[in-house]
Amino acid sequence: MLGWNKSKIDIIIPFYNQHKLLSRCLKSVELHNSQDVRIVIVNDGSEPQDIRIIKNLCGNLDLEIILLSHKVNKGFRESILTGVAHCDGPYVILLNSDTVVTDNFTRKLTRIMMKDKSIGAVAPISNHPTDLYQFRKKLYLKRHFEDLDHHQVGDRFAPLLNRSWTSRIKNRLLSDTCTRVPYLSACCLALNREVFKKAGFFYQEYEHGYFEDLDLSCCIRNQGYDLAINEDCFVFHRGQGSYKDIARACKEKLIWKNYDIFVDRWGHLPEHDDLCKRMQWAGNECPI
Repeated sequence: MLGWNKSKIDIIIPFYNQHKLLSRCLKSVELHNSQDVRIVIVNDGSEPQDIRIIKNLCGNLDLEIILLSHKVNKGFRESILTGVAHCDGPYVILLNSDTVVTDNFTRKLTRIMMKDKSIGAVAPISNHPTDLYQFRKKLYLKRHFEDLDHHQVGDRFAPLLNRSWTSRIKNRLLSDTCTRVPYLSACCLALNREVFKKAGFFYQEYEHGYFEDLDLSCCIRNQGYDLAINEDCFVFHRGQGSYKDIARACKEKLIWKNYDIFVDRWGHLPEHDDLCKRMQWAGNECPI
């Protein structure tokens, strides 16, 4: 492992089995990285075969990678906490293993916080309905991408992105690409690390990755910071990559339990009704 360099952007990627998805994600980061990054992969109790494949891949990538491991599956929150303990840069990006990133994504996300200190977290636009405020219907392709590599995924979305960004080619001002929103999902989420810490990272009562990012959004706004989406940055999100093999009944139980916790904490906010409408639509489009 190389020495710490505070100019680097730390990217935390939790993974639980599904080595093919993580491999695709890492290759896309290697291809589209425009600045120094340090990848912190947190193996959350994966099977030995998955761990072995990822270790071999990491040795062949032109990236600085730290591989950490939990002996048993602890869930999203604990994986992020394990990862962030090994980060010391001013910004950290939380990235799901079932994503494919695009050109300059680290720079596009972090530069907004660098230029505007009132913003504590930034996310890209997304193709997946469960990303709620980041989801863009023009990018919604109702098909599976399981057999496509990172190049092929990018090729499928390139025409849609070119059309949607044509109007911004002549004017790339920050204000034209930044949309402030009340909630961000953590499929790809860039954070000011100190703001993340002051927000208490993630609320401890949630289980296994449901509503923790929405709760974090509220905590960050409670500190007086804004949340933003960079409309000029797209990250493909497959959706439910880590939870594919969990039984539907178990997922439903987790979701409703976490939802009740979230409502108790934040249901009074004026944005809550709009959030619920978006979640209901996403649930109908992408059943668990």
